[in-house]
Amino acid sequence: MPFTAINNDKPSPNSTTKLVQCLCNHATLFGSNFFVAPNKLDVAKQIGNLANLADYPALLATICVIGGLYLIGMIWALRKDRKKTCKATLHCAADNEPYDNHRYEVTLFTGSRRNAGSTAEVSIIITGDNGDGEPRLLQRTSSVSFKRTSQDSYLVTTAYDLGSLQYIRIWHDNTGSDPSWFLSEVIIRDVETGEQYFFLCNSWLACDEGDGLVERLIAVASTEELKDFQYLFMQNSTEGFSDGHLWFSIVLRPAQSRFTHAQRVTCCLCLLLCTMLVNAMFFKVPVAAENNVDVDVGPYKFTWHEVMVGIQSSLIVFPINLLIVSIFRRIAVRPTKSSKYMSGNSSGKPKKTGIAISLGEIGMEKKNTKKAQNKNQADQTPNVETQQAAVRMRLLPWWFVFIAWFLVIATSAAAGFFTILYGLQFGKRRQEQWLTALVISVFQDILVSQPIKIFALSLFVAFVIRKPNNVDVNEENDKLIQDEKWIEESMHKANPDGIVRTRSQRKPPDELVLRKMRLLRQKERKMFGVCHEVLQFFFFWWIVLMIAYGHREPDAHILSTSMEKTFVDLGGDNDNFTFRRDSYKQDIYMAKNKRDLLMWVREVIIPGLYHEKWYNNMTDKHRSFISDGVGYLIGSARLRLLRIKDDKCDIAEEFEGKFDGCETEYSFSDEYRVKYNSIDWGPSNSSASNSMWQYSTQSELYEIPLRADLATYRGGGYVLKLDKNKDEAIKQLEMINETWWIDGQTRAVFIEFSLFYPGKNIHCIITILFECPASGGCTPTFRIQATRLDELIGNYRIFVLACELVFVISIAIFTYRAVKDLVKQGAQYWYQFWNWIEMSIIGVGWTCLAFYIIRFIANKWTKAKFNDDPDNFVSFRYVATADQLYGVVIALLVFLSSIKFLRLFRFNRRMSLLGSTLKYATWDMFNFLILFTVAFVACVCVAYLLFHTNIDMFSSFLNTTETLLNIILGKFKYMNLSHDTFLASAIVLSVYCVVVVFLLMNVFLVILNDAFKVVKGNNDLQENEHEIVDYMSSRIKSWLGFRSSVSPMVSDFEHEYGFKPTYVPPVKKKYEVPATAVLDRKLQELLDFVEKQAHRDDMENMRVDQVEDEAAKKKALLLLMS
Repeated sequence: MPFTAINNDKPSPNSTTKLVQCLCNHATLFGSNFFVAPNKLDVAKQIGNLANLADYPALLATICVIGGLYLIGMIWALRKDRKKTCKATLHCAADNEPYDNHRYEVTLFTGSRRNAGSTAEVSIIITGDNGDGEPRLLQRTSSVSFKRTSQDSYLVTTAYDLGSLQYIRIWHDNTGSDPSWFLSEVIIRDVETGEQYFFLCNSWLACDEGDGLVERLIAVASTEELKDFQYLFMQNSTEGFSDGHLWFSIVLRPAQSRFTHAQRVTCCLCLLLCTMLVNAMFFKVPVAAENNVDVDVGPYKFTWHEVMVGIQSSLIVFPINLLIVSIFRRIAVRPTKSSKYMSGNSSGKPKKTGIAISLGEIGMEKKNTKKAQNKNQADQTPNVETQQAAVRMRLLPWWFVFIAWFLVIATSAAAGFFTILYGLQFGKRRQEQWLTALVISVFQDILVSQPIKIFALSLFVAFVIRKPNNVDVNEENDKLIQDEKWIEESMHKANPDGIVRTRSQRKPPDELVLRKMRLLRQKERKMFGVCHEVLQFFFFWWIVLMIAYGHREPDAHILSTSMEKTFVDLGGDNDNFTFRRDSYKQDIYMAKNKRDLLMWVREVIIPGLYHEKWYNNMTDKHRSFISDGVGYLIGSARLRLLRIKDDKCDIAEEFEGKFDGCETEYSFSDEYRVKYNSIDWGPSNSSASNSMWQYSTQSELYEIPLRADLATYRGGGYVLKLDKNKDEAIKQLEMINETWWIDGQTRAVFIEFSLFYPGKNIHCIITILFECPASGGCTPTFRIQATRLDELIGNYRIFVLACELVFVISIAIFTYRAVKDLVKQGAQYWYQFWNWIEMSIIGVGWTCLAFYIIRFIANKWTKAKFNDDPDNFVSFRYVATADQLYGVVIALLVFLSSIKFLRLFRFNRRMSLLGSTLKYATWDMFNFLILFTVAFVACVCVAYLLFHTNIDMFSSFLNTTETLLNIILGKFKYMNLSHDTFLASAIVLSVYCVVVVFLLMNVFLVILNDAFKVVKGNNDLQENEHEIVDYMSSRIKSWLGFRSSVSPMVSDFEHEYGFKPTYVPPVKKKYEVPATAVLDRKLQELLDFVEKQAHRDDMENMRVDQVEDEAAKKKALLLLMS
């Protein structure tokens, strides 16, 4: 193979036939270019185009949205930072004593579960090898204390060193509006030795959650517990999302983090703008041929060009952003000029020894002993000073914050400026493509790539490293702990009266109080649950109504009526339109045979489909509007014919040979589907395209079967497309009349066309069918489907689309909740009637979504087919049927949602009594239903067998069933019966009325009356939901300030809410109360009443209360009343 010299390259004399050695005098790379050049940018030209920025709406809108979101985010972040400052401050326990010698920093971690925060006051007892500490109150200092995901630090002191900590006892007093608390873990740091102790809780301290206890005894976590997979994975993943994920950490930022909300928002802006710039630099950059080489790594395939673009993008974006974030994370807190909490020692360092300057000589001997013990422990334990010094060495000076802000602002400004220039250079179309790709990539990185990275890193730490994260010592907290003046002032602020509470005074709530509070909380939660259920249901019901009524067009009925008058009842010119008899001029049902069928098409359909002149006698050039001049004919109209095979019927043996031929009714199996035919319907070997003699299948015509009065017809057939010209269409009708296209084997003739009314955005799909049975004649039917297939037209349609999106989200939430309840309750879930309604709503909701998708796809496909050939007939019946089914399902959903309204009536005493009655009578009604079904079906069979040949309303089993049901409703006229069978039908129907209407219906009423009487007399059979209404009324009055007066003996929470929170469940009666016992009780009540009210003189001689025997007393009472 000859060698071709490139750039003065020469072959070496050492080259062989298998190996060529090149001698070159340049240092370029072989094979490919290493770096990919970005898109060129004409900076000067694009700066001049900045004045035309308004001409690029996509770019301008993106800039405005980013700027607006940044301003809103900064306002929110600054407010959160002020709250976080209070939230992260160290607090002093309220019960710390001035003579305590040992200090502990207690950090409480509230969980991230829903409603994990608490409004209660927390207390703790620390226990070590040397004994127990006194109870310490960890008082709430602000509204953000003990909130969800919070970390609250307290300084707790003890009289002596407790030694190595063993366990803690922690509880709260269950006060406030929401006392329930989910405690994740507690970390205690011995300030003197620097040792940290972990106490893992991960449970509720609540009277209405978990086991109902507000107290926990937690042992110190062992090494195995700290290396547990679940603990490590949750710790690292939580920390990754709350602090590591730059975007999520804007909301989830830890309270003790130095990286503020405002700094995080600005860093996100910088990262976003840098990403936009890099994306613009390499967007659709030309790929060199030598770089377009595929590299396969397992199932993945990429090119060197893609690799280099990714590497170069990372080198541009990440270094500067990582530097900025790292600076913000490591900046020390700015010191104040004169700290009021710093001791005035000469070294400038906070004192470590000594407690409060006000102690005087109290406890000096204990303190000196403590110092000696600490000195001995310092030789065996890590030096806390050394550890803190290491932390301070890693921090940057506080003034580095100005450098970080300068870098982030300069980088954001530069990236934003060049991003705008690139956007202007792209032009509108390429600019929109770039922004679309950018949005997808950004959201993919935020919602997919970063979470996957966090989970992968957490799995690696939990599986491989198996070491918990170190809790950094808060520098500010450590300074405050060593500051004696701050301790004294904090203790005085937390306990201004100086009241010393003993262990007996600081203890968890009593079990009786907890039980009452638990019942109170249960009612309160049930009340809020009911309110949430009602609001959620009303919102969902409103969304369903918006979708249902947005799907329907109010003017569709007017259009259907107009089309019926145009093509069915009043079509054509009354002077020219005549059948064989002048009295049958205007009704489609007067077309009794095939000759009348063709005449009716010519005199009604043809004039209605073609619009020749406008009101000013100008000719319609478009030839696409129908006779009203408004409706647009989509494509063209067509005639479709279905035939049967010849001689397919069975003839009785007595009549065989006496007929030339026999024709049967239509069926799928007997349909004539020969592909090619000659003019006389004989099979032809020619494949010439002549559609009226060529069979087209159902799939070719894009049709579906149609159910009519006599049969169900296939969607295929022999098709004749009517010409767009009226005269040519009339010639086509004359031709099919001459060629006997419609003959004795024809069983159905379809006339199909579709209209569009642009003013109302309504499609009208019209199908007129003439059924030709074997007995002769024609039976006409028609279907007019007026519907709106284009949803996104107008502002209201966009609103309906938004409602549909909310509907899908709601159904997904309902599904998750129902599946969760089903898994939790098991088979018991199906025993509740309303659970069946809920499952029905969910099933119908997903069915709505399925039909919506089917309709959308069918609509797009049908219109695309029309656009390919606008003059050809396009069937809209498939999409119209899908739309009709969608309407049926959405109507069913409205029905089920409305039925669920009855669920809200359970809080009304009378309506709940109705529901309880039906529930009590369920089994009796089921047995009655079996009896009624047997009797009713027997009557239907008798009526059908006797009268189906003479009376139209009994012509089929279904019609007979409908007729007998109408008799129960009173909607029947005996004069409609045939005279030939009047006597027999009158007798049968009279017996039916006696048995079913008078007898069985009264049995049904008796069952309901009996159940109502039993339920009304037995309170245990009634639902007890109405007490929630009483509770809600009491709470609303309490919120509004209308509280009832209470006695001093009422407890505090009774005084707060105005009623007793105790609830005594009703005692269920196993047996009914005897009537004699009821009478005795009533007599006793009457006796007591009479004794109080009687003042007659003749009663002085015979006092009822002097009678000892109860029977004699009742007898005396009866004598008095006589």
